[in-house]
Amino acid sequence: MPPTTTKSTAEVAVDVGVLYAAPIGTAEPASATAVLDTAWREIGYTEDGSVFSTTVDAQDIEVEELLDPVRTVNVKRKSKLSFMMAQSTARNLQLALNQGAAGTAAAGQTLAPVAGSAEVRVMLLWETAATGASQSRLLARQAYNVGGLEIALKQAPDKHTIPVEFSLEKPTAAASFTFFTNATGVF
Repeated sequence: MPPTTTKSTAEVAVDVGVLYAAPIGTAEPASATAVLDTAWREIGYTEDGSVFSTTVDAQDIEVEELLDPVRTVNVKRKSKLSFMMAQSTARNLQLALNQGAAGTAAAGQTLAPVAGSAEVRVMLLWETAATGASQSRLLARQAYNVGGLEIALKQAPDKHTIPVEFSLEKPTAAASFTFFTNATGVF
């Protein structure tokens, strides 16, 4: 008898979601539906949504007497959250320049790259646009923009976008990222 499979259209997730940024140390949400601390700020519209990726580098442990490895071990994991911010604000440019999550929205600012020692890590959060029992989240506890900054300055209908590629780092005593599934176990 073949194994039983469960097919459910309710488990097919389609949601561009909403992105937030906060300073390191901001209270983390405890669940997919917990109210966010006021330090979390919405990043705004994106071009093409966002992409979470994680890759693992595995190495074989070999002995001279065998053709096959005796074990394979994971030696490195690299996780990233990438997106292109469609709102060309000073706050989003500060986020891209590793100047922190809060940023200032003052008019007439001068923004320039900071020295390596002055760069600021941030927390990032992606959550579904759905609310209540359907809501899910991805929390990145310590993120740092490692992507290059390339802003296309074009005529309409094109718009300025600010691309970022955040590398997720492991903070002390916690995983670098956590998924919060919704009430039915869907992400």
